[in-house]
This record gives sequence, structure tokens and C-alpha cells, in this order.
Amino acid sequence: MLNVDALVEGSVQRSGEKVRINAQLIDARADRHLWAKPFERKSSDVLALQDELASAIASEIKVRLTPSEQVRLTSAPTVNPAAYDAYLKGRYFFNRPSDENLSNAITQFEEAVKLDSNFAPAYSGLSDTYLWAAFNEGVITAADARAKTKAAAENALQTQRRLGGSTYFFSSLSRLV
Repeated sequence: MLNVDALVEGSVQRSGEKVRINAQLIDARADRHLWAKPFERKSSDVLALQDELASAIASEIKVRLTPSEQVRLTSAPTVNPAAYDAYLKGRYFFNRPSDENLSNAITQFEEAVKLDSNFAPAYSGLSDTYLWAAFNEGVITAADARAKTKAAAENALQTQRRLGGSTYFFSSLSRLV
């Protein structure tokens, strides 16, 4: 048993330049459907799409958002769809750590940064991957990884601050800078 009141279930479809999310909210205790809604945007607006979905769910479950949370959910930057794809591939490899996968993750995050230098999560992904790779030294030495981890973390923070966004999603950054 999950011991939760509600679950969010959904699917994501992409066709050309469009991304569609079909989301639904389910009462976990009564196993009944509470709400469902489709969301669609251009793939370059995928971050805004995620924020729109989060805002709709928060509204549906009557969560009160702080003013800063409301601003964050309505001010998502656009992202190059190819950079976002590379970022997702990087996270895929990062979440399956091996020397080969960490190397692939670095390659994907570097590609995301090359495609969209304003996509802060890609720098954060690089930072996370260098930090993890430093522990096993099959991909990079700990000494080399430390400098690269810090540089990527600083780039993520500077990029996000320059764009006026929140830095809540960066996992390793607070320990490094």
C-alpha cells in the first residue's frame, strides 16, 4: 500500500513539433477518477508545459502556492527540443551508472549545452555526472572531476539566475559553490 490520498497518472506523446500530455488525478483510497485534462504545446515550450501541468494539479487539489511559486510556474523559458532530448538521454544514462553510461551521460549533457547554452538543467546534469563519476574514477579522475563539477554547477546557477528562474532543482550544487 502506498498510503497516499491521490495519484497522478499520465502519458506523453510527441508528434513533430507538438508535445501532448494526458494527465489524470486518481483518488487512491477509493480507486476512483477525480480529474483528467490534456495539455499540448510546441516542443520548444516543454518546460512551460510541465509548469502548466503542475499548476493545474496544484489548483485541482487546492494547494496554495506562494507568490514565488506562482511566478516560477508561469515563467518557464523555452528550450531547444534537441537540447531537451539530449538532456533526457543524459539523465537516462546517469540513472544507470556504469563507466560506459556515465561517459554517455557526459556526452549527452555536453550536447545539450552545445545546442542550448541557456538550458541550465543540462549544466546541472553535467555537474551531477562528474560528481558521481569522481567516486568511481573509471571515467574521470577525482581531481579532474572536482574542477569540472564545480564549473558545471557554477554555469547552471549563473545561467538560471541570468534567466531569472529558480535554482530549486539542482541537486549537487549547494555542496559545491
